Amino acid sequence: MRPVLRASFSPDVEDLESFAPPADAPWSVYVVLLVGPDGSEGEESFGVTICNALWLEDKAKAIGVLLGRHHLVMPSFDWARAQAFIDSFLARCDGDTWPAVAARVGRLGYWEFEDYQP
Repeated sequence: MRPVLRASFSPDVEDLESFAPPADAPWSVYVVLLVGPDGSEGEESFGVTICNALWLEDKAKAIGVLLGRHHLVMPSFDWARAQAFIDSFLARCDGDTWPAVAARVGRLGYWEFEDYQP
């Protein structure tokens, strides 16, 4: 079973394709990825922060220590390049079951069911 990106959006910016923050200033954008099994219906959400190193540095200075999980770091924002990276990452997240696949995808973005216990 392989995951595919069905849709993506950001609650922070209206249009990811035209988002162009200044490269010489700290920036970040939160992106929700809707990912589901290839050839089957349904999807689940995975959240990732895309940012530059200046934003990471500012955040780490402000709080002392920053855990880098669920972050993609780019020198300048390029949605096409980010999407290509995400697609490439997803292509390597195969597994026998959707929970196994989703756990792998969860290394990229925060899975809505991460740590869920029935």
